[in-house]
Amino acid sequence: MSALYKASRISNERWVNSLPDEFEKVTFSKKHERKMNVLFSRMRGGSYHRLSRRAVIALIAAIVTLLIATSVTAVPKPQKFKLEQFSDHGTYAVINAKRTEADGFTLGYIPDGYELSKTEKSSGYYFEEYKGIEDDDYIYIKQLSLNDEFGFDNEHGCETVMINGVKTVHYSYTDGYNGYIWNDGRNVYCLSTDSLSHDEVIKIIKSIKSK
Repeated sequence: MSALYKASRISNERWVNSLPDEFEKVTFSKKHERKMNVLFSRMRGGSYHRLSRRAVIALIAAIVTLLIATSVTAVPKPQKFKLEQFSDHGTYAVINAKRTEADGFTLGYIPDGYELSKTEKSSGYYFEEYKGIEDDDYIYIKQLSLNDEFGFDNEHGCETVMINGVKTVHYSYTDGYNGYIWNDGRNVYCLSTDSLSHDEVIKIIKSIKSK
């Protein structure tokens, strides 16, 4: 049961409990009552039951709660992954992952001085390259299917860090090259750069959204 469903149910119960038990007394003509009794009887298969105001509103509240619970789109959550390190490289793979499409992403933050210089898209991945003022300044961001294994150079080892609440693998090797690998439950992402600080990378990662 989701937190949203629980909160909706509690709110509805409090609202219903604050209401009076019965409808206010209203006098109708006998002819009107006979017609309404026949109508209600047909609707309920021949049996007529008088519902209190609280019961009616409780029924409506239950329906609203159910609609909220069933209409909210489930948001994918980062999946558990397996990290393996060998003598000359490492591998990152999401456990028991199904194939997903790499349909691209949006980038909400681009560091000053960097511009998009290249994009690539195939059936298995989506890639963007950003170039800085200097020729050696770059940012590579690759989006893969959730079931793709990603290999990386672990010359200086790697570590797992938390970025935006997500376990992210950070690896590095010669000449200040840094790489970051994570998944959002839809795709695996790989970001690499040789010129940005860790703080700048975090801003980029937080701004990436799957399409």
